[in-house]
Amino acid sequence: MKKYFLVLAAFAIFGCTKNSPSQEVGEAVQANAEAESKLEWDRSNVNPEALFEKWHREKKNPVEVCKGLQGLSGQDLTLFEEEIVQEKNKELVAPCKETLQKTLEDYWASVRPE
Repeated sequence: MKKYFLVLAAFAIFGCTKNSPSQEVGEAVQANAEAESKLEWDRSNVNPEALFEKWHREKKNPVEVCKGLQGLSGQDLTLFEEEIVQEKNKELVAPCKETLQKTLEDYWASVRPE
């Protein structure tokens, strides 16, 4: 009986824990790297479009969203570029939009042939 209670308690604690935007952003980068096709990536529940929709539904704190996105390299941030610039997502990235855009601009400038 004690073992059953411990398993149930662990499930209640860990099974119901929501991922933070930082964790989800990391999962998205990993899923993109592991996707074997564009179709697989597009169908992923952690692609940027799906994450932003989820964050809207869950009314995520924009500061938390920004923390996750700002932790990415310029190259990884390009996965989220389309969602960052969309009008419908402006509230979610409001605290960091300029910083994110600067990171993206710097990245694209660094890989652009001279």
